[in-house]
Amino acid sequence: MKTEKNESQNTRTRRIRYPGIVGDARRLGVHRMTLYKMLRGYPGYDALKTLRRRYDALQKAKGGAR
Repeated sequence: MKTEKNESQNTRTRRIRYPGIVGDARRLGVHRMTLYKMLRGYPGYDALKTLRRRYDALQKAKGGAR
């Protein structure tokens, strides 16, 4: 007996906090998880002030609102 799956049961809605973070990390020369942890303020990553300045400058150049 064949049963059909409802598409809504198979998909989940995810909240994207930082769209384009993978490309931004490549442009900055860091791993995407390093950038994510810095943006979220993980212990040890919140002190990456130079990376934060570079990321903010990149966002400003792109016209982003972060």
